[in-house]
Amino acid sequence: MEILPLKYMKIDKFTTLRVIFVPDENLSTNAIRLAKEVSKRGKTYFIIDDKSHFTHLTVYHAEYPSKNKKALVGLLENFAMKQEPLKLTFNKFCEQWAWFGLDFNKTKEIYEAHKKLVNVLNPLREGHIREKYLEEIKNSIKYSKVQKKYISQYGYTQVMSEYHPHLTLNRFVNEEIAEKVCKDFNNRKVSIKDSLIKEIALVKSGEYGTVTGYIKRFKLKG
Repeated sequence: MEILPLKYMKIDKFTTLRVIFVPDENLSTNAIRLAKEVSKRGKTYFIIDDKSHFTHLTVYHAEYPSKNKKALVGLLENFAMKQEPLKLTFNKFCEQWAWFGLDFNKTKEIYEAHKKLVNVLNPLREGHIREKYLEEIKNSIKYSKVQKKYISQYGYTQVMSEYHPHLTLNRFVNEEIAEKVCKDFNNRKVSIKDSLIKEIALVKSGEYGTVTGYIKRFKLKG
């Protein structure tokens, strides 16, 4: 087999990168325990375990020109140096399209941190939009008017007014099971202690919106 010199090898022009809030140890432990419990209720595509599928709260997920990755890391370092830890308060269990997880209050502090990160990272996209979104819009996949606007402006649907902090526990194969489990757990009035976000991270993404590993972690100020 012919081996091409490095200068002739194909290099991807774009890279998909996800920025997350890293849950503290207490929240991660509770989330993994709950994921194991709820996943007994039906077949799943995955459950979080902090081994192959990591606990996380997505902040921003977009595709960038590969040449901008180093600049993106620098911006995250700068953000982390100035950002105080963020308090997370549990709201309720949530589900959508068979994904099941924990919903947290969208406090002013959380929302401001999200907006800062999106606004500082978004220019590095250079207007690029993931092929996934272009195909789905072309094929009339259900996106709201606001979501279509955000895809155009930010390359991602779950930003700004559409952003809500959540931690996914699993994805059921059956959507009806996810709905029933969500209703059952909310009726139990399960309590989850407040926690602190002390780190953000740049991570590797897997199938079904999972996080499969860390690229780099950044400790917040303090």
